[in-house]
Amino acid sequence: MRPDVKVSPVLHTSPVTDMGVELTGIVAAIHAVVPDCILIIDGIRYAAHGCIDVDVCGIDGYVISPYRVFPATAMGAHGFVAG
Repeated sequence: MRPDVKVSPVLHTSPVTDMGVELTGIVAAIHAVVPDCILIIDGIRYAAHGCIDVDVCGIDGYVISPYRVFPATAMGAHGFVAG
């Protein structure tokens, strides 16, 4: 990490190995070098399987994709019954 970095993306879980990272440690290490660095976490792989408190982790954003959280049948009007 360089002191001139303004925004840093962090991968929460690898799509290749399916291994997660210790997010609070990474956030602390980045903020030790660049206290005002904006941290955007890629949680697409993790979000459907875990819980995260963005305030506790000290991150600025957590990105997910609905297709990873909701199956195709749960999106849109598929299977919707009006009452």
